[in-house]
Amino acid sequence: SITKGDSYAILGSYSANGPSGGSASCKSNLDGTVTNISQLKTTGNHTITCTVTTGAGKKATTSKTIQITYSPYTATNLITNGSFENGISEWGNYNSEEVWVYNYENSSFAKYGNRTLRVANLISTQNFLRQQTNASNLKSHKIYAKVSALLESKGLDPGIYIESAQTTDYWPTLSSNSISWYRLYESTDVVGKWVDISAYYDNVPYNYLNIMLAQANITSGVFFYDGLVVIDLTATFGSGNEPDKEWCDRHISYFDGTTTIYK
Repeated sequence: SITKGDSYAILGSYSANGPSGGSASCKSNLDGTVTNISQLKTTGNHTITCTVTTGAGKKATTSKTIQITYSPYTATNLITNGSFENGISEWGNYNSEEVWVYNYENSSFAKYGNRTLRVANLISTQNFLRQQTNASNLKSHKIYAKVSALLESKGLDPGIYIESAQTTDYWPTLSSNSISWYRLYESTDVVGKWVDISAYYDNVPYNYLNIMLAQANITSGVFFYDGLVVIDLTATFGSGNEPDKEWCDRHISYFDGTTTIYK
């Protein structure tokens, strides 16, 4: 099954000589990379047929059917100011003496827009920014979240901290919330470049979500966040039609407000 954003390369024809003078040929009316809707000219089933011919003239044929399908869905980012273009507007601080937005003169540093969230020298694991999503009635829904992070040195461990709560209170009682933690574990491979941290909440237990950006340990050092997107997959695609985390990682990128996603 191929949809917008997926890549494929299917040869119009292919021939190769076998060890005894045989050959193989495959034919299809498809070729290229799907990058926009105009290239998905014909949805439905397409058949690729390959025929192998031996040197003695015997033939064997096999076919593979590929389905090209897509539908547009309107998705809403449940986070406001997820790329920190307006500083930390819409965000709440907790113990954040060392957490602030840094506006680089070189705007190319930020992955999205001109600003990024700079986090430095945490004195407590209770240092983080938080925001409640601008949607309620999320109970039993599937939620996807993704943020980009950049580490200046090894030993830092940023992540997305998701709290499902029964009320709009940021700090409900422990009996009325559920917490999940999605981390980017320290690695020299990710130092100095933007990498994604993603989260998939398969069955939200309560109606409200608090999204927090923090790290799992107390340490010195600097890291950055940019481009947080949170999507209610059930509301976007319909119950039973939600994509899995792997699909979301490939096809969902940061956006403000609303966007169209093809699936």
